[in-house]
Amino acid sequence: MKLLRAALCHSLPSGPLPERIPLLPLPDGKGRVRGADGRTWTLPPAAELVAAFNRPLPLDFNHSTELAAPKGGPSPAAGWITALEPGSGGDDAYLYGRVEWTPAGETAVNNREYRFFSPVFLHSKGAEQRIARITSAALHNQPNFDLALNSAFASADDEDVPMKKILAALGLKEDTSEDDAVTAINALQSEKQTALNAAQAQPSLDKFVPRADHDAALERATNAEQALADERKKQTDAEIDAEIDAALQAGKITPATKDYHRAACQREGGLAEFRKYVESAPTVADGGAKPPPDPGKSGELTDAQRALCAQMGISEEDYQKSLAAVTGTAAA
Repeated sequence: MKLLRAALCHSLPSGPLPERIPLLPLPDGKGRVRGADGRTWTLPPAAELVAAFNRPLPLDFNHSTELAAPKGGPSPAAGWITALEPGSGGDDAYLYGRVEWTPAGETAVNNREYRFFSPVFLHSKGAEQRIARITSAALHNQPNFDLALNSAFASADDEDVPMKKILAALGLKEDTSEDDAVTAINALQSEKQTALNAAQAQPSLDKFVPRADHDAALERATNAEQALADERKKQTDAEIDAEIDAALQAGKITPATKDYHRAACQREGGLAEFRKYVESAPTVADGGAKPPPDPGKSGELTDAQRALCAQMGISEEDYQKSLAAVTGTAAA
């Protein structure tokens, strides 16, 4: 429950400074107290106000605790209210405060600089305006029961201004209750959440791709990448086989090391290293010294011979002629 502040004024008695000052006057027959401006407040049982007291309260000058202190200004104490006491049947007040005066407070009162004091209390909104707690008191010179803090603390109507703005923003009437306003706000939040859920369920296609389409595109890209990798491996394997067969024909490697060289060529940069090796390697086998099949008889080159032609950049016809010249056979 939101509480508002208000202040009432009381006159200081003459003579020695009192140790016990009245804070709230006696109520009328309806349990209410009235200010000079006509507004009234409902008094709770005095025991409730006493129970709400949990620390010494300042008795300051001109309500500096409530006005200056929140803005960083000074708020020296004229005294401290150390306890609250309910009035008895024969007392002049409903609630009293026990005061320990400071030297500054004693001087100000003894010099007649201040003639009155005013308690500040919190109260509820609405027609009842029930007093809830005393927050401070002050020495000042306002008439008895004048609302000294009207210029600083908002009245009930002033406090309703933010609420009126909220109601207007919600498109509600000014007399709408807080509960109905909260219900309207909750409804707006529910509509907002529903809209968000709908947006998440049907996202915009310029920002999101349906999962099925995404998965299909990803699978297609993966398959294409795998096919490309397979084709590259096939080409590499064919190139490696051609180089190894040519090396075998040239006698640079032996059949026993064929698998070893093929595995070495599969490594990154392995084929280039094998080519360098073959260029500088001596002949270790007679595979290249044996005459190839008689092209004059068969008219066809072996796969190794064709690979060698491709590697050396010569045509198969020229190779057959050269081979015929070496072996003494006629080319087909």
